[in-house]
Amino acid sequence: MSYQNFWAERRVLVTGASGLLGLWITKLLLASGAYVSAFVKQENRESRFIEFDDQIRQNATRLSIVAGRIESKSSVIRLLESNEHEIVFHLAALNLNRGLPPNGAWHLFDTNVKGTYNLLEACRLRSKEIGCLVMASSEEVSALAKNQIRSHPYHTSKICAELICEVYRETYGMKIATVRLPNVYGGGDVNTARLVPSAIQDILLGISPVLRNLDSTERKFLYAEDAARLFLLVAENQIVGNKQHSDFHVSALESISTLALVERLIQISGSKGLKPVLNDERQVVDDSGQRGPRAIEASDVDWTPSVSLQEGLEKTFNWYKNNTPWLSGNR
Repeated sequence: MSYQNFWAERRVLVTGASGLLGLWITKLLLASGAYVSAFVKQENRESRFIEFDDQIRQNATRLSIVAGRIESKSSVIRLLESNEHEIVFHLAALNLNRGLPPNGAWHLFDTNVKGTYNLLEACRLRSKEIGCLVMASSEEVSALAKNQIRSHPYHTSKICAELICEVYRETYGMKIATVRLPNVYGGGDVNTARLVPSAIQDILLGISPVLRNLDSTERKFLYAEDAARLFLLVAENQIVGNKQHSDFHVSALESISTLALVERLIQISGSKGLKPVLNDERQVVDDSGQRGPRAIEASDVDWTPSVSLQEGLEKTFNWYKNNTPWLSGNR
């Protein structure tokens, strides 16, 4: 359930705030009356927030954007010392959409593992002010734990991050929750290495969308606004709820193959003559295998997705159609 007026006047920190989920969480927080510190990697990110949504623009006086590196312990500690944050959403992470980063596994561990440790340690030092932290994790953690996918530096980094959360939760009594997410999509994603924005970009250019592979494995996709709403509910539950679970898994979603999803986007666009094509030169990340839940279902905080896959894809396509500069890397 959502607690009435819970977010009004609360001070919230969002790491990785300029990413897809970060933008949507920031939007919901500002619309709910919170003050938001958006921690981002690069300076001059204000336009991304302001142009993303009218609600952010209308509430911009309660938004402060702070540039820094989650990998820098001193930077993160200064961030927590400079503001009296009550709740932290930890979304800053490197993912696999562009393959391994230039420095390989080291870069993944530096951001996803060390960055998480830095933030938790900074929160521990301010534990009297900070009520809870909610971290974004990956559904691959569940699958790897069940030996359903092969280990990869990314999967390992997310498992390590979750273990660090568990250590701080058990050792220091901190309220920390992790949410294992499937593929999140929606307007505002500038990473065209991801399937949905990549396919939409190709369709809007009038060219056939390129697939990395023709894997028939079905995956779950969660609309970004529903994901953001879940994060807010988890945080509310940590502070005032009766059941303070630590790990949440999203499973009540429609599954679809990447091929079928792209075909739906083509159908939504109304384009004639386009069909998905395969490009074997793109790096393929092996994430085959069914995902299996090992954490508490998100329904335990009275959350269910409100946007169907079809509706979400329609909303997303239309958002990019009306905001094409986001797909050209100009935001």
